[in-house]
Amino acid sequence: MSCPWRIIVSVFLAVACGRLQGDPLYDTFREPAMDTRPFVRWWWNGGRVDAAEIVRELDVMRAAGIGGVEINTIGMPEEASAASLAAHPEVSWLSPEWDRLVGLTAEAARDRGMTTDLIVGSGWPFGGRFLQPEEQTQRVLLVKHSLHGPSRTIFTRTELIQLMPADKPGEKPEPGPTPTSSQLLFLRLLPVGAPQGTFTAGNDLMAGFGQDGRVVIDVPAGDFSLYVGTWQTGFTHVKLGAPGADGPVVNHFDAAAVRKYLDHMSANLSPVLQGRLGSALRAMFVDSLELDHANWTGDLPAEFCRRRGYDLLPYLPFVLDTDNASSASDFNLTVRRARYDFAQTLIELFDERFLSTYVAWADANHVKARIQAYGRETHPLHGSMKVHLPEGETWLWLDPYHPKRIRVEATVVDKYVASAANLTGQRLRSFEAMTNAVPVFRETLQDFKRGLDATLLAGLNHPIMHGFNYTPLDAGFPGWVRFGNYLNERTPWWPYFKQFSDYAARLGTVMRHSEAHARIAVLAPRPDEWSKYGLLLQPFPEVADPWYQFKLIEAVQEAGYNADYISEKILTDGQRVNGQLRYGPCAYDLLILEEVGAMEPTAAAALADFVAVGGRVVFIGQPPSHAPSLQQPVENDAKVQASITQIRGTRTARVQNEVPPAKNLTATEGGDEQHLLEFAAALLARTDLPPDVRFDQPRWRVSQISQRDRDRPIYFIVNSDAQASASVVASFPGALGRPYLWNPQTGDRKPIRLGPQNQVQLELDPAGSALIVFEPGEKADTPATSPARVTEKELLCLRGPWQLQLAPAGSDTKLQRTLAGLVDFSQQENDEPMRYFGGVATYDIDFDGANLPDAVLDLGEVYDISEVTLNGLALGSRWWGRHRYSLTGVIRPGPNHLQIKVATMLANLMQHKKEDAAAQRWAGWAPPIPAGLVGPVRLLEAPQNPKE
Repeated sequence: MSCPWRIIVSVFLAVACGRLQGDPLYDTFREPAMDTRPFVRWWWNGGRVDAAEIVRELDVMRAAGIGGVEINTIGMPEEASAASLAAHPEVSWLSPEWDRLVGLTAEAARDRGMTTDLIVGSGWPFGGRFLQPEEQTQRVLLVKHSLHGPSRTIFTRTELIQLMPADKPGEKPEPGPTPTSSQLLFLRLLPVGAPQGTFTAGNDLMAGFGQDGRVVIDVPAGDFSLYVGTWQTGFTHVKLGAPGADGPVVNHFDAAAVRKYLDHMSANLSPVLQGRLGSALRAMFVDSLELDHANWTGDLPAEFCRRRGYDLLPYLPFVLDTDNASSASDFNLTVRRARYDFAQTLIELFDERFLSTYVAWADANHVKARIQAYGRETHPLHGSMKVHLPEGETWLWLDPYHPKRIRVEATVVDKYVASAANLTGQRLRSFEAMTNAVPVFRETLQDFKRGLDATLLAGLNHPIMHGFNYTPLDAGFPGWVRFGNYLNERTPWWPYFKQFSDYAARLGTVMRHSEAHARIAVLAPRPDEWSKYGLLLQPFPEVADPWYQFKLIEAVQEAGYNADYISEKILTDGQRVNGQLRYGPCAYDLLILEEVGAMEPTAAAALADFVAVGGRVVFIGQPPSHAPSLQQPVENDAKVQASITQIRGTRTARVQNEVPPAKNLTATEGGDEQHLLEFAAALLARTDLPPDVRFDQPRWRVSQISQRDRDRPIYFIVNSDAQASASVVASFPGALGRPYLWNPQTGDRKPIRLGPQNQVQLELDPAGSALIVFEPGEKADTPATSPARVTEKELLCLRGPWQLQLAPAGSDTKLQRTLAGLVDFSQQENDEPMRYFGGVATYDIDFDGANLPDAVLDLGEVYDISEVTLNGLALGSRWWGRHRYSLTGVIRPGPNHLQIKVATMLANLMQHKKEDAAAQRWAGWAPPIPAGLVGPVRLLEAPQNPKE
């Protein structure tokens, strides 16, 4: 039997287009894999764990849609009751029983389709009491002591070593542990005014000590600074270390010490994990690199001289002194160059001796090296490029503009981590999600959504939730709370967590299985920063110089473009071809330099080469003018200047003499960001580079990120304003075909009509978002006319009376109230159970449905999650944005019964639990915050022709 040729051709084309094979991306979007779901940081509080409770908590997590755990043994919360401690004895880290329980957990998780990661050590950074002194972390501590002459002063070595730096304004440092050992490294005397002149190393007094251990200092007339440098070993301990892994931090600049520690862990664990770590664990995790200014190791002077070509010690006292960062004297300019060289040496040693050692150990043990590879010791981009699973972090804070709300912050390092992953082609990039060390018990699922959306915009895609406290039910309520979001089944909104998990998994799946599409590269003034301030703490740098350094790239995205951070190394090592800088899978058409003053000669030459092949570059402020290092400064400065002169003569280079308006132009929220957005939009418009998304009106808090799945453009657009909706007209210059709106809450998709010039009208709720995917092979639907805006018409307002039932969390008690009208629970000062309520509130009301065939139920203000039933029919729930429900086809002509359940956060309840130490620690300081159904509850006329 023959087959008509038209059928053969159509089948061939369908197979070629993948239509008969299904759509792999959409299929996994609808049913995301378990490993795309949020994981949790699972605090094994104090190591007080047992098998039965481990399995019970795994089942709780699995039911909520959690896809994996990071076992994080940590110090016991100080507030835990004596009774709970007695009932649950500690299991010491790396003891045979602890090892057995790790193996049991991994097996039980695998049986449930879940993934297990394990933190290296305990707390952060890792270490232990078993470390030998020479294996412990080291630093040189600088103390500047004022002396006035003429005078004679006598010090013993012990007295000098015991001197401590004066507290800086606004700082009250906590006393640290006594160092394992301390010795004097340098002692120099310098006139106070010397840093305003030419460089001098001052008077070296180290040779003046007598046999009695004393030094006599004859101070000439005038004011002097005595620079005292103490080399300390074991000066800092593990933060919140659990038994067995507490004590001094390991020296991260000593490869042998690092490998010995890691081998100690794997040698103990591997026998119970089928012979190797990778048989049971996906990854080993290294948490925050908070090394408390660790800046030394025994061979550093020799390594510095070998790498930099000169002796560090004459410069070291002044390199460590950053008090005069802005001064431009010859002295300070010389010190800045030496400070840059010092920073470079530390970064190189950390990369070679810690990061490389850690990755090699992970490879040997068949696990992934997962790490937050930033801190004060590494380049914020390069560290994440070296590891298997790079990770960032997103935080929840109190909102300074709205004290009763939470501020969500994707930290400044997230974009660096994402850029590193883009440059290396690493699709999976996780983040410590919604880290919460302050507003504990105040968090809601909407806050989680805002945090997730902000971090997806930064380019990370897999949340590791912070966190799930291991706490047995018999430890009471709230039980053991180390810190973090209160994730467990006793949280009122826990039954809805799976909706967030579904949302996160579907979006994460799309982002993980598509490619980033950034055509702009941003180069921050990292050498200038290190030269002035030394290595800053990431992700919370003490200084942002210029003020917009970390915000410009956000403004670029809000203007409709996509950008990555690069470094001088990327610029130098990348290929410069046909107007592009190419590195790995990335290709950039435009480079923006953020007031970069210092640049390595090789990077300046590479920049000139990029421009010579047609690449576009914008210098914000003046172009680079000098090299950063003290090595051959005159020769290298000349090389930089020659490259810049070559660049300035080309047509594709632009000097933006104006810089963004100074920070704090206005005290209103978002003033700086809006001015910066306007600056960025105007700057980019002059480059003739078309945007990925053209907004009708670029605005702060509406942003986008663009990706590609083969020939399919993907756009994720977010309204990060938690209070106001945003009506957005967006067009997509580079997109062809038919756009679909993919719904990450339901897994459904539907086509969107395209207006003129590829325009789409989007109505984004507060904290709303839209995922738009174009199908190039399909013809777009276009409306005959632009859709008219729908005017809302109120049909009925349900004022009351309301029957209210209060079910407080952690209690079997039910309280009844009759409300004449809706109220904010937190304002009911004469009703203590309401004012301090946390749990599930159920509201019931009857209304007449005559002449109301089609309507939308609008609940108004809701704190925090709503679930609606009408006449016994469940209408669903809302956990973010506007709380609206379609009533079409379910309203009866006569009597109707409406029930609204509201699940609140726990802050108000915990604030009132005066007898509970854990509740008081995290919530006792906070006044009550809004809770309950505030309304108004209205029935609105359903739109007759809703926009697609």
